[in-house]
Amino acid sequence: AAVVAAVGAELEAAREAGLGVWWWRGAEDGPNPYEGMLAWSDYLLVTPDSISMASEAAASGLPLYIPWTAECRGRLRAFHSSMIASGRARRWVDGAPLEPPELWSGVGRA
Repeated sequence: AAVVAAVGAELEAAREAGLGVWWWRGAEDGPNPYEGMLAWSDYLLVTPDSISMASEAAASGLPLYIPWTAECRGRLRAFHSSMIASGRARRWVDGAPLEPPELWSGVGRA
């Protein structure tokens, strides 16, 4: 929960700025759109609070960004560090702009 809260304010600001961010916070936002987003997205930005979610996103073959926060510790930090070190994901820090997918080399669709 601390990781989501740390990233949430930045995601909400990006959404309000019209940057095409869609943030599903739970059942109150309707059915979970995750599978559809994996199918229709050009790139993905997933919160670092779930190894399963990041693994599914990486398996999609889409460019993957993971927000880096101080709250990401222990097993989660080790997993996401290995994803970044292996090139399966990129670190997203402080609202940095996302690179267009065509700039990614060696990352193809699954």
